[in-house]
Parts: sequence; structure tokens; C-alpha cells
Amino acid sequence: MLFIGDGSLQLTATELGTLYQRVPQAVVFLLENRGYTVERCIQSPHAVYQDILAWDWPAVPAALGAPQVHTPRVGTLRGLAEALAEVTDRPDDGFFITVDLPMMDAPRLLRVLAEGIGTLNARD
Repeated sequence: MLFIGDGSLQLTATELGTLYQRVPQAVVFLLENRGYTVERCIQSPHAVYQDILAWDWPAVPAALGAPQVHTPRVGTLRGLAEALAEVTDRPDDGFFITVDLPMMDAPRLLRVLAEGIGTLNARD
């Protein structure tokens, strides 16, 4: 099971083909928030270089040689629950689940760290 952001995956996407070849039942959760949210939170939330081009994520596994992988796209908790139920019902199948998130969605710990970094930078 892998959780990865869309910005990070654009840097390593070709490895998905290898992953699904070696571990056909792998489950990947793509957290799509249209860019480098970690960098946005830490330093430059409005910098254009934090944005990435939109990819047709559900098409990526097939393009990389894994047409058998299921590619649900979810944007609600209910949709996520349905995708997880499908994963449970098909333990031998691979999944690539695209999870649509708001652009600045980030875990609480990242927000606290970013605030602390901002405070340190303000002292300089």
C-alpha cells in the first residue's frame, strides 16, 4: 500500500509499471491536490512553481503496462468508503485510487511545523 501526492508521483510515475508488474495486488492512493502542498505550506503558498500540470491519473497505470488495475476516483468520504470496500472484496487485484483533495489540504503536523518555520524565519 502506497500513499503519494500528485507532485511526488509526477517525479516517479514510471515506477508504477514496475510496481504493478512485481506486486499486481498493490494498492496506491494518489492524493491529488494540484501541486507541492508541503512546499506551499512551508514557504510559498501562492508561487506558480508549486503548481503542476493536471494528468489523467486513472489512465496512468494502463499507459505504464498495467491495464488490469482498477482506477476509481473519489472526492467524498462515501466514495472513499466504496473504493475501500472494493479493495477488500478483490484482494488479488491492483488498485490505483485517485483521491481529490483541496489544494491546501495538509495534515495538522505539517501546518504546525510550517508555522514554526515561519516564526524562525521571521526572527532572521
